Amino acid sequence: MANSLYLPILELRPAEMLALDELPNKDKDVLRPLFRLRPWGVSIQLIKSVERLVKAFGSRPCYLEIPEEDYVDEEKLRPVHAELRELRLSEGGYKRWFEFLSDEKHSHFIPSLQMRGAPADFFEQIEKLYSLGRGLLVRLESPTVEALSAVTDAISIRTDNGIDVVVVLDYGKQSAVFAGWDAVIRNLVETVRLKCPKAKIAISASSFPNSFTGIDSQEIYERALFDKVAKNFGSHVIFSDRGSARAEKQQGGGGLPAPRIDYPKKNEWFFFRQSVALSSPFDGYQAQALNLMKSKYWDKGLKLWGCQMIERTASGDSQGISSPNRSTAVRINLHLHRQIYFADEESFFDTDEEWTD
Repeated sequence: MANSLYLPILELRPAEMLALDELPNKDKDVLRPLFRLRPWGVSIQLIKSVERLVKAFGSRPCYLEIPEEDYVDEEKLRPVHAELRELRLSEGGYKRWFEFLSDEKHSHFIPSLQMRGAPADFFEQIEKLYSLGRGLLVRLESPTVEALSAVTDAISIRTDNGIDVVVVLDYGKQSAVFAGWDAVIRNLVETVRLKCPKAKIAISASSFPNSFTGIDSQEIYERALFDKVAKNFGSHVIFSDRGSARAEKQQGGGGLPAPRIDYPKKNEWFFFRQSVALSSPFDGYQAQALNLMKSKYWDKGLKLWGCQMIERTASGDSQGISSPNRSTAVRINLHLHRQIYFADEESFFDTDEEWTD
């Protein structure tokens, strides 16, 4: 298992997959994302989801999770939803999930534990999935010390104290106050280190804003929190987020948002938003791309797909950024690259790939 210090949690959504498609291969080679397995678009079968992940990330090792079931209107249910429901069944130590991961075509997936069902099935699941020899991940949402102790106890005794295990402390949607939770998180990390001493601990959250009226920048609060905690634990802890996406899916309605280009730096996002309506959405994206490239934040030396899209947009090329989805993909592409090389400036600028669209 690679010793990556960044573990993004990525959904199977168009912007996130496009951002990953266009990430340099050398970035993907050192990245270990956690993918949440969902239906891909309007596809009928689950194989289409797996194929889309492989298209974006190849057959590199990555973590795979079956998330809780989303509500779907009965008339919109498709066979893929039934396939996912089968994988969530806890009977026999999550037998179907184990069988899915045992398939030779899925051998690059590092399993994530499911937390539903009876304790006996949970314990058997640990043993089955760990027997695959790929490692193990468990993601816990805002855990208490008591819940964390119980889970890590169960994992530790079945994985030789946590060898190749990652415990994700996931705090979902957060705000500025999260940066001050370092004492609380430090206590939880200590709990994992005591119960499961050979495991790695990922600390995850998403503070990407929902509204941009009146703001042109925001600190990445989950990064600020992590940097405080890491001073005590070094490489035992791993930074995690949603790749600069939100922790929850945005609901439709209200029309298209104002054209906006988000530019991530190491510790902060900068937002270039078109507040005055122009003749077309693309004109707004072009104006803000020009504003970004004139700003002191623009990295002229970074040759990345996201930068190329901003440059093309500024030049008037409508194949650059012309929609919220493409703008989101650009932000995620840049953010993933920055966090992979957070402490390695030389590698950050060494993309060594020619970008074409």
